[in-house]
Amino acid sequence: MKVKAIIDFQKHVGTLFLTVLLLLPIGAYAQNISTIKRLQQVHSYWSYFGTGPDGYGADTYRFLYDSNNRFQINSYRSYGYIYQYDSLLYSWDQTFDFAGYTQFNADHFIYTTPTMSGQSVRTCVVSNDGYILEDNYSYSPALPAYIVTNKYEYNANMRLVQKLRTYLPQNIQWKTICILDSLDRRIEEISYKSVDSINWVPSQKIQYSYTGEQSPTPCEFEKCNLYLPDCSFYYNSGNWGQDIYFLNYAQSLYICDNWSMGDITLYDYYNQEWAQYWEGTTGFYHGANGYYASFPYGAYVWDHSGMPISISGAEEGTNTYEYIFTAPSGLEDNHESVPSAFSIAAYPNPNRGETQLVINSDKHEQLRICTYNIRGQKVKEETLSTTPSASTTVQWQATDMQNKPLPNGVYLLSIISGSHREVKRITVAK
Repeated sequence: MKVKAIIDFQKHVGTLFLTVLLLLPIGAYAQNISTIKRLQQVHSYWSYFGTGPDGYGADTYRFLYDSNNRFQINSYRSYGYIYQYDSLLYSWDQTFDFAGYTQFNADHFIYTTPTMSGQSVRTCVVSNDGYILEDNYSYSPALPAYIVTNKYEYNANMRLVQKLRTYLPQNIQWKTICILDSLDRRIEEISYKSVDSINWVPSQKIQYSYTGEQSPTPCEFEKCNLYLPDCSFYYNSGNWGQDIYFLNYAQSLYICDNWSMGDITLYDYYNQEWAQYWEGTTGFYHGANGYYASFPYGAYVWDHSGMPISISGAEEGTNTYEYIFTAPSGLEDNHESVPSAFSIAAYPNPNRGETQLVINSDKHEQLRICTYNIRGQKVKEETLSTTPSASTTVQWQATDMQNKPLPNGVYLLSIISGSHREVKRITVAK
C-alpha cells in the first residue's frame, strides 16, 4: 500500500459504526433517565500488513453535547495517528461543528448525528420506548434528501419482523423478513432484492437454532444492535452492508434476548436455489465484563445490559471499533478534556506460533490479556504495564496456561485496563 493510499484511507477510516447513538426519549427530564445512555466516544483502530508498507493507525471521536439538551451533539472532536512500520507518518487533532436537531412528537422523536463520511448525516426516527422505526442517511441535516432509507416493522411484542432498505438514487430495494417461533425467537431471516418494488429476488437466508437454555441475565441485544448504523450506506452491494475498504462484512449480529443460541446457518441464493456456505456457532458466552460472541464477520462485545461495546473485523486489515457510553443525568461535558489514547496492533496474524502485540497508550496503566477459545473458555491470562508516550511490546505465544501449544483455530484476546477494553481476534495456523 502506498503512503498516499494510507493517508487517503485514514481520511475515511472510522466512518463505519461512528454514528451509533442510543436514541432514547428525552421529551421531559421528569422521566427516569438514570438508565439511559448516550454515546460519548468512539475509538477505531486499523492495521494493514503483507501488501506494501506495514502500517496501523487509530482515530478517536469524542462527541460534545449541548448543555440544555444533553442528547444533542453540537460538535465532535477527532484525534489520532498513522504509523508506517514504526515511524509516525501523520497525526491530527481537530474539532468540527455539527448543525443537527432533535424533534419531539407525541409517540416518537427524530434525532440527527454526524457520520464523518463526506459530511453526511444520519437521521433516526425512534419510538418513545427507544425502538428505531427509521434509519436514514443524507448529505444535509436541515432539509434531508435521503440517499439511503431503512424502515423497521415490529410485532406486538416489539420483535423485528421486517426491514425495508431503499437506495434512492437507483431505486433499489432490499427487504428482509424475519420469521419467529411461538416464543418470539428469530429462527430464520430471508433477504430479497428488487429494482421495481414489485418483483423480489431472494438473495440471502440465515437460520438460527437454540440450545434450550435461557440467558443468564435479561438483556436487550436485538433492540440495541439496531442502533448500529447501516454500513450499506457506504457500500451499496447488499442488504446488511459491507466495509467498503476491505470488503469485510460488518452487519449487526442478531442475539436473542432471553435464550442461548445454538448453530447459525448461512445460505446464498444461486442458480434458483439456496446454497449453504457456512454453519457454526456464535461462540456466545457471558464473562465478568459482559457478553462476547464471534461470527464469520468478526468479534463482538456487549455490556451486561446488551449494549454494544466493541466490534472487531474478522480478517487482517480490518477495523476494531470501541464504544463508550455515559448516562447524561448529572453529567457536565468537559470540552477541554482529552480521553486517553489507546491502541493495539497484532502481527503476524495468522499466528504461526508467536504474535507480537504492540500497545500504544498515553498513560501508565496495568493491563490484563485474557485469551479465550471460540467456545468462550479462557485458556490463559497475562498481565503487563504500559509506558506513557511509548510503545509496549509483548510476545503472545500460542500456548495455554500450562505452556502447551494451542490447537489451530480462532482465539479472542480480551485486553482490559482501567480505562479501555479491546478485543483482538487471532487465528492460530501452525
